Amino acid sequence: LEEEGEGFPARNYFLPGGGPGSLILVSGVGMLKTAPNAVNAQSFIDFLLTSEAQQYFANETYEYPVVAGVAISPFLPPLAELDATAADIPLASLADLPGTARLLSELGILP
Repeated sequence: LEEEGEGFPARNYFLPGGGPGSLILVSGVGMLKTAPNAVNAQSFIDFLLTSEAQQYFANETYEYPVVAGVAISPFLPPLAELDATAADIPLASLADLPGTARLLSELGILP
């Protein structure tokens, strides 16, 4: 949001301390084993991992690139400077889809 100038009433903020507010989300790509068009899907994945595509995402959507040598946006701090730690989340506990849906419904997020 820095590009909007000093008069813009919002800013990106990265919380220190590695708590839940310092979450860094990762955009990923994958392909199902049963993909009906695996060759084109792999070609698309290969394209997303090119320097050109990574630079687009870095500049236009402010993603951190995963390809070495691609510059981050000047509006983002270097990833190494963020005080983020890996979350210790037992992935098996995330399998309760009905419980999650119930909780989201109780909160009014889902109908």
